[in-house]
Amino acid sequence: MPDEAPWAEPVVVPDDLRALQADVDAYHREQRLLARRERIERATAWLPPFVTARLVGRFASAEPVAGPSVWTRLALPIAAFVGVLGAASLVLAVLLIGTPRPQPGPVAEPVAKAPAAAVGSVGGLLPDVRVTTPGGVVSVRSLRPALIALVPQPCACDKVLAALAAQADEFNLRLVAVAPTGQDAQLDALAGRLHRGRLIPADDASGALAAAYQPDGVTALVVGPDATVTYRVDRVAPTIRLELELQDAVSPPPALSAG
Repeated sequence: MPDEAPWAEPVVVPDDLRALQADVDAYHREQRLLARRERIERATAWLPPFVTARLVGRFASAEPVAGPSVWTRLALPIAAFVGVLGAASLVLAVLLIGTPRPQPGPVAEPVAKAPAAAVGSVGGLLPDVRVTTPGGVVSVRSLRPALIALVPQPCACDKVLAALAAQADEFNLRLVAVAPTGQDAQLDALAGRLHRGRLIPADDASGALAAAYQPDGVTALVVGPDATVTYRVDRVAPTIRLELELQDAVSPPPALSAG
């Protein structure tokens, strides 16, 4: 064998293998720390990275001299529980802050005894027509006060009805969408997709409301607490604003001063 042949560093084998015990213990200690780190990372994968890093640094950077204490064994489950509780509390707080409290709305009053106009006209009573709603067959007057939309069939008017429902909701009123002949399935579907407001689909199978008002496109009727129609507008567009008309309909009349 040439003298210049490369040789690895010599391996010294001790006479007593017990001399290697420190190296064996160090190897096993490193393996335990590595396994502990992997367990912590798997258990806290749902937490933010900086939290996981803190937990790994706290519980997987060194091995206790003695056996693990009760606190050391319970620290990881407690930390996970506190993290879940904190996240749930944060979500609940956001939901509560972003949810407006329901305000009491106007209530129905007795039907007007001496309206200013005939039934079916502005200033007159809403016709006492039976309609079919998701809650059953009711008189359309029983839904007062409300914003009523007489819609054609088929009705490509989702944006119009959504705008009306949102404006009615500002006064805690319902939007009653009446199909003139047979229930329109589109109204049922729209009622569940509204981002704001309440829409009640109503089926006027007799066509009595359509006959009384002769609607043109989507016709909106503002119905006050005493069942009188205070405002009417035809060919409603999504940009229409009815806040003033709705405010006038649901506000009580001013008290007359004595004198």
